Amino acid sequence: RAPENDPKLFLNYLEAGMMGIVVPHVNTREDMVKAVDAVKYPPLGRRSSGAMRPAGYGISQHRRNYFQRANDETMVIALIEEPEGIDNIDDILAVDGLDAVVIGYGDLSMSMGYPGEKDHPEVQKLSKPAREKIVASDKWLQETVQDPNEARKAVETGANLVRCTMSSLFAKAATEY
Repeated sequence: RAPENDPKLFLNYLEAGMMGIVVPHVNTREDMVKAVDAVKYPPLGRRSSGAMRPAGYGISQHRRNYFQRANDETMVIALIEEPEGIDNIDDILAVDGLDAVVIGYGDLSMSMGYPGEKDHPEVQKLSKPAREKIVASDKWLQETVQDPNEARKAVETGANLVRCTMSSLFAKAATEY
């Protein structure tokens, strides 16, 4: 997860070998296009083809193959954290080069005036239709879970990517120990 939607940061991460960027505070199509342009090579984006990464780190391959493979394997994940992003979900999902979307329920609930209440009826009323649109699209849905039961539920309801925070794993392990 990048701290902000900043193409300069993305390039640094990608040049160091990261294979994906979680882009925070995506609220508009323009926010998403800006991120995809920074992460994906043409024709999907506008990422520059500097010499370091395509040099292959000792792996010989044609540059064209490298660029295609990088576009195929490098993920751009939109993090929707405000009602504006939920309202614009159709436009965000329409951006070529976007691979996945995660709804940041913690920040979304806070921005709606219900801090820490991701299951509040108003938060669910706003986010549920967006979640359904993500599942129905050609993009992946990422869910952040706290335990195996949440992970199971996330997969059963359409999540393609499931992320568990290390702190929740450590806390669970500590209480079971």
